Amino acid sequence: MKTHRVGVLLLVVACGTVDANDRLPYSTVTDTVGDTVVARTTGIVPDSLVRRLTIEWRAEVDPNDTASIGDVSDLEAAADGRVYVWDPATPALWIVDDAGTALRRVGRRGSGPGEYQRVNGIAIRHDGRLVMWDEGNTRVNVYDHDGAFITSSTLPFSYCCPGASVMTDTQNRVWLRSGMGLSLDKAKSKAPDPGRDLQAWFRYDSSGTVIDSIVMQPLPGDHPRVVAVNQSRTGTSMSATTIPFGTRSMFTVSPAGHMVFGQGRPYVVYSELDGKPLRIERESRAVPVSDDERSQNRAAIEFNMRRVVPTWTWNGPEIPTEKLYYTSLAVGGDGRIWVSLSVESEEYEPDPPPASQPNPPPPIRFRPKERRYDVFERDGRYLGQVVAPRLFGAYVMKGDSIWGVLRDENDVPTVVKMRLDKPL
Repeated sequence: MKTHRVGVLLLVVACGTVDANDRLPYSTVTDTVGDTVVARTTGIVPDSLVRRLTIEWRAEVDPNDTASIGDVSDLEAAADGRVYVWDPATPALWIVDDAGTALRRVGRRGSGPGEYQRVNGIAIRHDGRLVMWDEGNTRVNVYDHDGAFITSSTLPFSYCCPGASVMTDTQNRVWLRSGMGLSLDKAKSKAPDPGRDLQAWFRYDSSGTVIDSIVMQPLPGDHPRVVAVNQSRTGTSMSATTIPFGTRSMFTVSPAGHMVFGQGRPYVVYSELDGKPLRIERESRAVPVSDDERSQNRAAIEFNMRRVVPTWTWNGPEIPTEKLYYTSLAVGGDGRIWVSLSVESEEYEPDPPPASQPNPPPPIRFRPKERRYDVFERDGRYLGQVVAPRLFGAYVMKGDSIWGVLRDENDVPTVVKMRLDKPL
């Protein structure tokens, strides 16, 4: 089929400092191909135009409460700046005020109204209410702005596989990502093929009634997983993992209520704009992977697979010599798309394994030097690049504010609010 190209609609330029010839070093051109809007950005961001993060506040523990956050697996920020934190170590739901000066727990562990057991994630609905996916009690809890319990809805399925999360949209719908790869009418069928990375999204309306389910199939071109399966008379044991730096499908949800997805290679992100498909393309440079880093990753995989099948040999494609252009996708509360970029690795000496682990896996002595993000407006216009500390994990992005967790070298987490040193 011949594709009809409908001329150039718009030329937009990302914000930044112009050079001596009054030209920006990068720009976005938007046009249409068939019914798809295509936004393509060319040009490399110089270090002088990269935004950096500064700490606005660090959360402080209430001196009247002897407990403190043990870990953080999810975090949400309300419209007024109040922050909700799920701590799986305590376990507890915490509330931090908009200045980071107070910290208190909400609810407690249990199975009664408003209590929780094992939580997969939290999110804030458009109406300001907090929702919690309590997998331990197979339900979704709803709390008001101050953490008071309102209601709960029982789930018709049980969590299966890695990848769980909770997201919401402006229609007050709740999206549960189960990683099951199963629709609701098949939720009790056999487990999915370990060699395929399927994801199932279950959507609920504001009353807690299920609307539908969406199964996201892997995009064409994904690297296959490496798999070890050991079948015996007593049962089946299995291990599966993705290829390091291999192409893989990534999916997330926009507050506008549609999927945002891509594969990391090539640099293309798919979204929607006013009901039309949106394709975001970005000129970028590939980050090479050294032979040492590749061999260490391979050795670690072989070690783990041979725990399942002692005679296991490599049954997947070779580890790529270049990293993905990006490693994950996130959408901010304002609809902006944050693309987490691959960066150069640095060598380091990991902590020695504990004495209780007599046969540890071979270490991987490489890690990313930092965190970098490309940021796009919801229409695909390129806004700029942001660099963050290696030990910072961003959870919520709104405008020029970023809420997340900053860990020290001992992996102790601190909830922080960051701000860009220059607005996007």
